[in-house]
Amino acid sequence: MQFLNWCIGGAVLLTVSASAMAALPAPGLWAMNDEVNGKPGRGIQIDRQGGETIIISYYGYRADGSAVFYQAVGKITDGMTFSADLIEYKNGPSLSGSHRSGEISRIAGPIKLVFDSAESGVMELPGTSAQSISRYSFEDTSQRLLASYFNYASVARKGSIKNIKTGYIYFAIDKNKLLAFENSDDGMKCQYSGGPLEQRGDSFRSRGFVSCQWDKDSLTQLPYHIDGLKVNESGLLAGNIRIDDAPAELQHRSILGECVTGERPGDEVTATHTPTQRCSPQSLGMTEATTH
Repeated sequence: MQFLNWCIGGAVLLTVSASAMAALPAPGLWAMNDEVNGKPGRGIQIDRQGGETIIISYYGYRADGSAVFYQAVGKITDGMTFSADLIEYKNGPSLSGSHRSGEISRIAGPIKLVFDSAESGVMELPGTSAQSISRYSFEDTSQRLLASYFNYASVARKGSIKNIKTGYIYFAIDKNKLLAFENSDDGMKCQYSGGPLEQRGDSFRSRGFVSCQWDKDSLTQLPYHIDGLKVNESGLLAGNIRIDDAPAELQHRSILGECVTGERPGDEVTATHTPTQRCSPQSLGMTEATTH
């Protein structure tokens, strides 16, 4: 457990140091929030490979109804803003044709994106006003939050503070409202009661109130914001927790954890004690790979 906490804590610290408070977009399909209706439409594909350079592929339609795509390439500035020209191409290979290099057809105009998180932002296309966009969600992975509990480490993200906490956290969902229970190794206990659990691509966000006890006599209820909360296919938990009016070391935290099964730390050991082990692929909604 201690070794796991040190490994997780180091990973969180490196992640926070590298990204600071930047809102770098997650790769994937993004859609205009007001246009998502389950029918064919338009959107963008964002590709980013760990740095600030991104490639935007826009897919949509011309005024006559025919399909069109544009691409834009550039770097994110100030940790959240992207601006570049959308370029249309022509004379490339057809679906079943032989290879030939395409060429620039025309520059459609500038595209500008300003991200407020890894999963959301606003976009301005040529000749249009700003529109809200977010990562497109086509698979619900919220059940992974309920697989078991998570050993975690978190690190403060405010200024030069690098306060690391370790402990365990587990979640419940009641009528699409998030409940979370956090117990740190230094004795802090927090219960989060949220509003609707909102999906953004492969992650979730929640707004609500948290009741935290820092010592025997303190019990404080404060508003919280959770963003980027997700559990990947390997059972690794990640997210950002903001509690504005909490002590400085708890106001902005990044959290990283691992899904484990067995009795939680502090639970009374029973005759049927189950040893701690990593969550199985099946408990995360995945099919276990077979060995040939």
